[in-house]
Amino acid sequence: MTVEKCDTEILKKWIYDVNHGCKYTNTFILSNDKQVEAICNGQGSPYKNTIFTKSRAKFSIVICKLNNGAKKRNCQYNGRVLSNVSVVVRCEGRLPVHYVNEAEG
Repeated sequence: MTVEKCDTEILKKWIYDVNHGCKYTNTFILSNDKQVEAICNGQGSPYKNTIFTKSRAKFSIVICKLNNGAKKRNCQYNGRVLSNVSVVVRCEGRLPVHYVNEAEG
């Protein structure tokens, strides 16, 4: 995943908001499944006394933000990379099921 692939990856994976429109932002964790799953299996810490878990390891992520005025089927995104960041996820059954932007948590 690279910043140039935001449009194609989001379209390929059918990522839309709850109203089936263009999702405002989507974040991709640049890591293998095993490293991300480890967050929910002892390699994370409770986040702000909530149901979320913050990684102890640092990751690189690609944040894809919707361009103004984009419509479904023509969703266009600007991507940027952040490196060396802890990620916050919601775990269910020892698996990460939702990435949480720290502003949400």
